[in-house]
Amino acid sequence: MATAKETLAWDYSFPAIDGGTLALRALAGHVLLVVNTASFCGYTYQYEDLEKLHKTRSADGLTVIGVPSRDFNQESPDNKTVKSFCETRFGIDFPLAGVSHVKAVTPRHSTPGCAKQNPGSRAGISTRC
Repeated sequence: MATAKETLAWDYSFPAIDGGTLALRALAGHVLLVVNTASFCGYTYQYEDLEKLHKTRSADGLTVIGVPSRDFNQESPDNKTVKSFCETRFGIDFPLAGVSHVKAVTPRHSTPGCAKQNPGSRAGISTRC
């Protein structure tokens, strides 16, 4: 009996903050930490710790990916503003996705059935899917 092709996290991508695509396949073999980031709210300090983690662990294969979102009404809708803020205020060197939706699981960012398997996973990407 034929089975459907398994979909992996590597098969997905985000819009890149500079334009184009941030393809997870290009990072195959790395450990990915995909984080909903916040630039203009009380959680802005997270960038400092994420950049520190990125710098200290990237040689070990860890890649941090920041995903800014307007879903919480505290992010600039403009990718250029977010990128400039992150680079000038925190010296961010890890990859940033363009401003994206993170509240609802969408087929663009998730594997089928993943939300059912991992109800706490907002983006739907999990090591168990």
